[in-house]
Amino acid sequence: MPSLIQQRFAIDRIRVRALWIIAGSASLLAMNGVLALSGSFSLFSAFSLVVWTTGVASGIAELLRFRRAIREFEAEHGPGSGRQD
Repeated sequence: MPSLIQQRFAIDRIRVRALWIIAGSASLLAMNGVLALSGSFSLFSAFSLVVWTTGVASGIAELLRFRRAIREFEAEHGPGSGRQD
């Protein structure tokens, strides 16, 4: 079984991945939104808007999964366990 530090690192990777997904999808969603407002809207742009909106939603779901995992981890092992300062 991994140590508390390694377990916390694994949980923190969920948060980092979620933030990258949200940031990347939101920026591409904003660029597609600008293209849509500029008048060069096409079927591909509509599909891209759906894809990036789904990306933002999936990033938020990952962030919620991180919060649930960290809450369970700290409830089991105590607040701040496995944290490296």
